[in-house]
Amino acid sequence: MNGILKSFTLSALLTLLLLSQFVSALTNAERFARGLPPNPPVRRGSRVARLVSVPSSVPISTCTEITLTGLTIGANCPNKVVSASINDVVKNVRGQLKCQQNGGAIAGGCSGCSLSETSLTCNCLDSTASVTTTHIDINSCLLSLILGGQLLR
Repeated sequence: MNGILKSFTLSALLTLLLLSQFVSALTNAERFARGLPPNPPVRRGSRVARLVSVPSSVPISTCTEITLTGLTIGANCPNKVVSASINDVVKNVRGQLKCQQNGGAIAGGCSGCSLSETSLTCNCLDSTASVTTTHIDINSCLLSLILGGQLLR
């Protein structure tokens, strides 16, 4: 008798297991038709991909391989290769270089520009028409213009 009870219990458990597998394989429409609750949501993509994804509000970090050839600034920025004239990136404001799209730094009285790592140095006219040496971090200019969707080249 004890063996029959064990056998019955084992077959009942197997039947429940098979039924639960069948019920979980049902679509939500089939589950609703049978009066069952819907399936739990399925997360698409790998767990690793979800862990390493970066929210769009996180700023991009840096441009690399920044070069200055004549008046053209070249750089490999995140998701974008940039080739732009100095005039497209900076402006002379009373002897100080400022980041600004279509700033026209050269037309605004700057000359003799050079690049050392990410520092752009130019000789610019100040408010008294005197020539002053000024510097700007060109990396931050490029990034701010790219993030603002303004640097389209």
